[in-house]
Amino acid sequence: MPPIRHLFVITTVSVFSLVGCSQSSGPVELGHRSDVVASGLKQSPIPFMQSGRIAVSPETASFTPCGSQQQYWLDLTTEQRAALDQHEASVYGEFEGFFTPVSRRGFSADYPAAVTISRLNMLTSELKGCAQPRNTVLAEGNGPQLWSAAVGKGLLAWESKNDTHEVPLTGHQLSENQAQFSSKEAVLTLTANGCQQSEHTLYGWQARLKTAQHTFQGCAVLPSADTSQHWMGQYQAPANTPASQH
Repeated sequence: MPPIRHLFVITTVSVFSLVGCSQSSGPVELGHRSDVVASGLKQSPIPFMQSGRIAVSPETASFTPCGSQQQYWLDLTTEQRAALDQHEASVYGEFEGFFTPVSRRGFSADYPAAVTISRLNMLTSELKGCAQPRNTVLAEGNGPQLWSAAVGKGLLAWESKNDTHEVPLTGHQLSENQAQFSSKEAVLTLTANGCQQSEHTLYGWQARLKTAQHTFQGCAVLPSADTSQHWMGQYQAPANTPASQH
């Protein structure tokens, strides 16, 4: 596909190569998690975007945040575990999640805290994601033709064959399962549902870019860095347990 030159105004790196992007045939259960987790904390934990390496074995699953050597137990649902088992033993992952106490028995007792995945952003063995942090929304696909888009710094930019635009945002709407970014010329809509590029990469969002001339379909990811909360200091899961830092 053509190089994304004009979109470099918004983001310096495109992590997508979705020439073969297609929507999954059904919901990908590695995404949103709606069950209630008995965390034992006084207040309900607030999910925030996390990125790092996910490693799985027959008995264990762990998460190592980018820039850290500390491993945390990864608390997975049956569906999440099944989805991870379809990938390599160690993959790069981005997800919204939160820390919870670990059990005092079993394999998880060897970890300082557990991490629960609320919503998947990206899971891949094809990218070195920790070396490519993003602060923009990126979308790309090949339906009905090759296209790409980015949202950042108050701008919506997109390009397709012989067509390039960069316009100010006029508004945005965010809900639990959808995000919409609007301009006078186009609307980019993200829906929380799996978007499969290949057997090695899974994205947590399907994308639709609607312009006056076309409606494009593809995949998308949110920024890999959390921008919803300002985290500082130490955050402790159970009492008298080593704390996690962010």
